[in-house]
Amino acid sequence: MAVGTFTGNATAWQNGERNGDADYEIAYEGAVLQTFERNGYDDSDFYAIVYDAEADAIRHIQYATTRGWTYPNYATVDATPEVLDKARAAMRRSDVSMKIIEAEWAAKVHAKGKRVSVIGNGADSDRPRRWKGEVIEAGSEGETFWMGVDSYRTPMYAAKYGHTLMYRLGVLLDDGRKVFGPDDAFEIVDPDQYVPTREEVEAATASYENLTNFHRGVRGILNMVG
Repeated sequence: MAVGTFTGNATAWQNGERNGDADYEIAYEGAVLQTFERNGYDDSDFYAIVYDAEADAIRHIQYATTRGWTYPNYATVDATPEVLDKARAAMRRSDVSMKIIEAEWAAKVHAKGKRVSVIGNGADSDRPRRWKGEVIEAGSEGETFWMGVDSYRTPMYAAKYGHTLMYRLGVLLDDGRKVFGPDDAFEIVDPDQYVPTREEVEAATASYENLTNFHRGVRGILNMVG
C-alpha cells in the first residue's frame, strides 16, 4: 500500500460497486513514512509524510480532507528499511541547512560579545555622535557588553507608534571608553565571523539513524505537493 487517490465513479463507490486498485491512482509505494491529521476549526486535513526519491527529500502529501468528498482516499505507512535510511539522511541534511540559515540571520542581530562599530549621526555617515558629552567618532569599534530593551521604545510604544522593538547597547570601545546608545547607532563588524561552517554545524547535529517521528523532525513550513 502507499498513498491512494480515488479516481473512480463516486456514485458507484457509494453504491458498493468497488473495483479495488483500478479505482485509484497509487503513489509513493514503499515510501510512506508516517501519517497525521491536522484538525481545523471546522474541518480536518489528512497528510502522509513520504520520501520523494526523485528529489531526495521529505514531502508532506495531503491525501484526504473533510472539506470535500475524499472518503475513499487512503495512506498506509510502508517505507522499506532502505527508504528509511535515505529519509533520515535527507532529514538531517535539511536540518543542517536550516540551522545554517538561522545562524546567518542571528549573525546580523545584536548580542552581547559581538564587535560593533559606531554609525555616523544623521545623513552624514562620517558625522561624530555625542553621548553624555563624549564625542564618538563614526567607525569607532568595540565590543557589546550589555544589551537591554530601550525604555523609550517599549513594546507598548512600538505598537502605538508603529516602531519595531529596539534595544540599547552598552559598548566598551577599543580606546577604553564605555558608551550606551540605541542599537541602530551601531553595526556589527563582519557578521560572517559569527556564522559556523557547515562542517561545524554537522558535527554539532545529532545523528538521525534512529529517527521514527518524521513529523516532529520536519522544520519550517510544510512542503505540500500532490
